[in-house]
Amino acid sequence: MLRPKRARADVGRSTLGPFGPEQRLWAAGLIEDIKDLAKAVRQIEAIDALVAAGRQTEELLEQREAWQEEKEYLHGWFESDKVAPRSFAWICLVLSLSKSRIRERVKKILEGDEQLIRTLRELKRRSSGRKKLRKAA
Repeated sequence: MLRPKRARADVGRSTLGPFGPEQRLWAAGLIEDIKDLAKAVRQIEAIDALVAAGRQTEELLEQREAWQEEKEYLHGWFESDKVAPRSFAWICLVLSLSKSRIRERVKKILEGDEQLIRTLRELKRRSSGRKKLRKAA
């Protein structure tokens, strides 16, 4: 006897879990901040490699300084325990996330954890694919 196909339970579900719309917004923002930190780390490493190869220019050094400022700002934001609207601690509270667990991942990014950085790139690729699908519809 043939059974009708069941609808998959996860179709149309957010990868951000069972959050409401506002929580999904804060979670997406937190993911973006983590990706921005990873990007700053990668950019600094790339510029350092160019400088080491003898391709040092004033513009390159200015770019490195800007990325370093971004990295330090985000690192400070993740390390802050201040509970105020839009702060890291506040977002973790709203999303019921462990600050220490998120900070462990941030530390891995700062140390250049390639597996975690690849995971973040994959998340970015997936989210940009969804945006393209929505625009096409």
